[in-house]
Amino acid sequence: MKKIYSLLFFILFSLNLFAGDPNKTYKIKYILDSDGYAVPSESTITVTPTKIYVIRNGETKYWECEYKGVKIDKPDVNHEVKFHVYYLTNKKIYIVISDYKLVKHNEVFYYRFVIDGQVQLAL
Repeated sequence: MKKIYSLLFFILFSLNLFAGDPNKTYKIKYILDSDGYAVPSESTITVTPTKIYVIRNGETKYWECEYKGVKIDKPDVNHEVKFHVYYLTNKKIYIVISDYKLVKHNEVFYYRFVIDGQVQLAL
């Protein structure tokens, strides 16, 4: 009986270890203006499957959201880019986040956020 509990504990621990945390925190560093210039910005965004939290100027706001899954773009035959899509249910706004650091600015790669059409760069 002890072996069964030990095995069950090991399996649950392993699943937890490999499942990963669904919550991800990003630091927004730039917002691209309408001319494509990167304007410095400082905020923190934490994304969970059901809420998105934004900390800016010491204030925290959050919105209910639905995770809509992964969108795959294929800019050409040899490449594909994955994005996570969230929908803010009360605001009726989509947020699309690159799966990896995709955009290079000042020799640093950033995650690409698109929030209601506005592009933001995050670490």
